[in-house]
Amino acid sequence: MSLLGFQRALADLAASPDRCARAIHYGAPAFGEYDLTPRERARLVAMARDRLMATNCVLYRANRITPIYMFLPRTCKVLGPVLRRELDAFWSQSTAADQQYLTETTRFAEFLKSRIASGALPAHLEGIVAGEAAALVELLAAPTASTATPGKSRRPQTAPAPDSPACRT
Repeated sequence: MSLLGFQRALADLAASPDRCARAIHYGAPAFGEYDLTPRERARLVAMARDRLMATNCVLYRANRITPIYMFLPRTCKVLGPVLRRELDAFWSQSTAADQQYLTETTRFAEFLKSRIASGALPAHLEGIVAGEAAALVELLAAPTASTATPGKSRRPQTAPAPDSPACRT
């Protein structure tokens, strides 16, 4: 029995609708790659078959698409109806989700560049992807509110902490 194995398998279920489908169809053998007890395998199969697992998968994907949609909006718009196909391919190839916006968005941009180079996507998309990826790197490299001249920061400033002098009345 391995708590880490169980947690990894559960996280992988949320990250992959295909893995859920395999667990629903094949049952416990779908978790053969994990160090699990028969009871843990049965629990994971029950979770995969639960109607709420689809919600779990949606929330996971929403968290992954947020930075992509926020920082590559023109790319997403130009991809249009093939965006989902490209996201599915990216997520199946790049299972290491990173909630850091720069990393996730940069990896997706690099993935798209490789798809363009292979001819799977139209060449005119390359300039859009490259331009938005460069703008993201520039935005995130901009000085933060704590290091910038007041009024000159390009990053949004956060509200002061409730216990800071600025919030005292």
